[in-house]
Amino acid sequence: MATGALHSGTSELRVAGRAQAVPSGLATIQSILKPLASLKLTVTLFSLAIVLILAGTLAQARHDIWWVLHNYFRTPLAWIELKTFFPPAWFSQYPALLNLPGSIPFPGGFTIGGLMAVNLLAAHGLRFKVQSRGTRLWTGVGVIIVGCLVTWLVIVAGPDKDGSQASSPIQWLTLWKIFLGGLACACVGIAWTLFQIDASRKLERGVLIGIGTALLALLAFLLFHVDPSGLNPSAMRILWQLLKAEAAAGILLVGCILVFRKRAGIVLLHAGVALIMANELVVHFLHKEEQMTVAEGRTVNYAADIRQIELAIIDKNASATEDDVTIVPERLLQESLLDQKPVADAKQQLPFDVRMLNYYENSNLVRAAEGEKNPADAGAGVKWLILPERPLTGSDAGEKVNLPAAYVQ
Repeated sequence: MATGALHSGTSELRVAGRAQAVPSGLATIQSILKPLASLKLTVTLFSLAIVLILAGTLAQARHDIWWVLHNYFRTPLAWIELKTFFPPAWFSQYPALLNLPGSIPFPGGFTIGGLMAVNLLAAHGLRFKVQSRGTRLWTGVGVIIVGCLVTWLVIVAGPDKDGSQASSPIQWLTLWKIFLGGLACACVGIAWTLFQIDASRKLERGVLIGIGTALLALLAFLLFHVDPSGLNPSAMRILWQLLKAEAAAGILLVGCILVFRKRAGIVLLHAGVALIMANELVVHFLHKEEQMTVAEGRTVNYAADIRQIELAIIDKNASATEDDVTIVPERLLQESLLDQKPVADAKQQLPFDVRMLNYYENSNLVRAAEGEKNPADAGAGVKWLILPERPLTGSDAGEKVNLPAAYVQ
């Protein structure tokens, strides 16, 4: 038996049956990453995500999809109402459950997604090593860079100048034949692989047989039951986009195979998941969805967010050419309604106080009958009454939106 001593600046790491001296700094980093890269943490986070998705889906029985999106998925902490787990369609005979008070704190989408990203990066830092050296390594890196550029070009070239999906530079019929040829080549490739795989690898052979059978059935259906002369241009544009995306993914896969060998597929899949998570952050922080409604024969120079409300007070006599518009945002209006006090700091911008008396998330306007009690005593509200409506939810059919209304003093 041989004995020896390690210097204080190193620690022992066993790799592939032999001991290696690792610098203490690297050993410290590895000890930190190990619990973060735990598979138990991965399973736990996926379980939490499943529960959050279930709660968010059930919550759409009472709230619209945008409310659920911002209060469940785009937040660090979600407060899940207990009555969420008792949707009206299933528990209509139990009123006590439908109005069950209270809520429970739960990790929101940002928390779960952020921890998933940390877990993924830590796992790659510990377990996924570059498997190539020399020319093979640099060739793989070059192919990955080319794949990234092709992916970027596919994204940039997506829509036409008019906003529609891009048209193919080749005729749709030719594109359809190329697609069918690709399916046929895939079936032949799977058949060839089956002959090369050892008979003892039953799991791999079973998976390939299942995929090959499905692709062959799809090819037969498309050949004998689809008339290429009646191809829908919209569907073919989508097919063209998918084929370009698959070409970019194929280039990236080749590069990953050169660099990571057998782990190439996992690395590429994880990179795709990371991009999806990053895209969600970009959409949340940088994108803003608005609508522009233009009546026939008129012009419009603004877009509106139908999910937010504000009170616009217009002074038409401020100028001969322009109106003076003061906006009171929803947050201040809601605070006024809650406190039953005038909007804070309104007099700094307006010569009068503003106070919200009643607010209706969804409503309809009806003609006020003569002599009928009316909360409004000025403006258009003298002739109209607000009829409260049930707020729309994510489970409602159609494309209707809430029409909020309020009585303001």
